[in-house]
Amino acid sequence: MKKTTSNDISLQALCKEDLAALSATLRAADRAEIQALYGQDIKGALQECLARSVVAVGFFYKGKIAAAAGVEPEGFLGRRACVWSWSGAEAGRCSKAFWKVSKQVLQGFLALYPQLYAACDQRYGAAQRYIMRLGGRKVKKVSFHVSGPAFWIYEFNKADIGTKK
Repeated sequence: MKKTTSNDISLQALCKEDLAALSATLRAADRAEIQALYGQDIKGALQECLARSVVAVGFFYKGKIAAAAGVEPEGFLGRRACVWSWSGAEAGRCSKAFWKVSKQVLQGFLALYPQLYAACDQRYGAAQRYIMRLGGRKVKKVSFHVSGPAFWIYEFNKADIGTKK
């Protein structure tokens, strides 16, 4: 399934091969965040994200994978889920279009789960600004590992998605 969106960005159902390609081009901050969250190799962590997700999509820019996102439910038939997103070098080449498509994907996730949250490494300022621009509301700071960095937890409300320009 391939859905063309705008400005040479298309969405496709994510597969392991896409993750292998993305892992080679991940931004340094995404790598650091994945390492802090999962404490394992990048490819293994990305595959874990895919395996736990009910929906996962790849963002492709001019045919190359630029990012991936997915939604992991908290429980069977639950209303709450965690969203994740990892970006590679190609995402920086199409930032305006990437933003527009990200809003669409997040709205789709909210249609499945009305209560969404995301964790963001406190050191990753660009990701925090991106999440807040998408309508995420910072709710608390947590540590997942004793010696690791703290993470901000953001919540998403359907009414607030994409209200900021």
